[in-house]
Amino acid sequence: SSIAFSIILFAYYILLIFFPLLWPQWTATWLLLLAAKFILEYIPLRKAAKIFRQQSIIPYIPLMQIIYPAYIIFFSILGALQLYQWKK
Repeated sequence: SSIAFSIILFAYYILLIFFPLLWPQWTATWLLLLAAKFILEYIPLRKAAKIFRQQSIIPYIPLMQIIYPAYIIFFSILGALQLYQWKK
């Protein structure tokens, strides 16, 4: 269900954010994996922006990749508490 998906996504992003605090010995690995995640997401997003002739958004992609986890966490909580509806 959508609530289960929201909870799993919420847990994923919380773990992603707090991983270095919980396991500091793995911080270097975490940073490497996070950089790989950003690069692997950036490549198709840049290609899509070019296909759809939206090159002006390309410089903002890295910033949006940083903001996106907070966005997902925020709206997952609102959705789980039924304080937000995507469509009416």
